[in-house]
Amino acid sequence: MTEAMPFLQKAILLSYAPRPFGQGLLEILEILESEEDPRTDFGRLEEQIVRAENPEAVKEILCRKVCSLAEKRNRGDAPKEKTAVEYAREYIDNNYQTDITLTDIAEMVHLNANYFSDIFRRETGTAFKEYLTRVRMEAAKELLRKTGFRQAEVAARTGYHDVKHFARVFKKYVGISAAEYRKLMREL
Repeated sequence: MTEAMPFLQKAILLSYAPRPFGQGLLEILEILESEEDPRTDFGRLEEQIVRAENPEAVKEILCRKVCSLAEKRNRGDAPKEKTAVEYAREYIDNNYQTDITLTDIAEMVHLNANYFSDIFRRETGTAFKEYLTRVRMEAAKELLRKTGFRQAEVAARTGYHDVKHFARVFKKYVGISAAEYRKLMREL
């Protein structure tokens, strides 16, 4: 109960506040209906309230419902801790232009490189190196489309120090050379 969200705590307090029973019930139902959870079944709740034998039973039903909503809401609002793979993907997405190795990323997330490689493949469906290459190649394609940078500059800005290696990887990934890609994109 102490973990309930403030508006749900208010609903519980309203049910015990000294006021006409009907007014308190209406205020509680208003709070419950403002919940945007499609799993909330108000038809069943109404049925339970109608079958209740006295106001105390209604309060008990409503308190259970409010507590249930609070638990659902707390589970949904709890900050989710990132997995090692999510952290690695975010790091790659933001730092693809730097030297990045599987070993470096594994150390960052405090895992053995072989184990990290396995869980990366399992969670993403792709190998670490393939993911890094995809991120870099998509960035290179964007630079080729939107800028006039020479191929060496595009290579450097996407994490490749060797222009020849960049050219080979680009052609393998895209199917055409960087120069052909740029020309084709300008024609479109």
